[in-house]
Amino acid sequence: MRVTAAVWIFMTLIISVVYRSNLKAMLISPKLRLPFDNVEEFLETDIPVLVLKGSMMDRLSLALHLYVFQAAPPGSALYRLRQQAIEPHHDTLRGTFDCAEGLYTVVSSGLGAENAINFVYSVTKSCPMYCVKKPIFSGLSMSMGYTKGFVYRAQIDNILQQLRDTGILAHLYNQALSNFTKCTRYVKLSDTGDSRRALDLGDFYGVFTVFVGGEAGRGWGRC
Repeated sequence: MRVTAAVWIFMTLIISVVYRSNLKAMLISPKLRLPFDNVEEFLETDIPVLVLKGSMMDRLSLALHLYVFQAAPPGSALYRLRQQAIEPHHDTLRGTFDCAEGLYTVVSSGLGAENAINFVYSVTKSCPMYCVKKPIFSGLSMSMGYTKGFVYRAQIDNILQQLRDTGILAHLYNQALSNFTKCTRYVKLSDTGDSRRALDLGDFYGVFTVFVGGEAGRGWGRC
């Protein structure tokens, strides 16, 4: 009986310590309030936007005969996005640091944005930039081009497929952009919405478990 009581007391101690630590971490964890996290939220701000010349968005607008920005119907998201656009330029370095200083936001590919955040952190040791979670366009992919009739195409495709399936490509990519992954740790703590709510019974299950376990262990210890 004493062994059982000791085990219950030990388990109760572990549960109480872990629960208390998690509760404390939840209460004191920093919250980074982002100005926007998608195009709709961005359009509610007055922040100007830059589309770099020669970028994917710029080329796409030209390829679609200017239907993406210039011919977007009035009142649409792309039309309002164009209203906030500033005079474009092709100076990527200038656009990166201007965005980091908060002068404007930049429309870029996901790969380009991640490289920019990685570069800014390597220079300033800070994370003044972030990527929105919901992209403007999805379904865009990158691929390798070969000369017509290239004899090693099948072998190279097979090697790349194996590297991707085993996770080696993802590992090398994350290793090359290690500074970007440091910045994403802070963005994960962000919350653009107000998630506060009233406590309900489910929030106290952990407390009740610790209390009941402690009372049971103390009762058995007396026996």
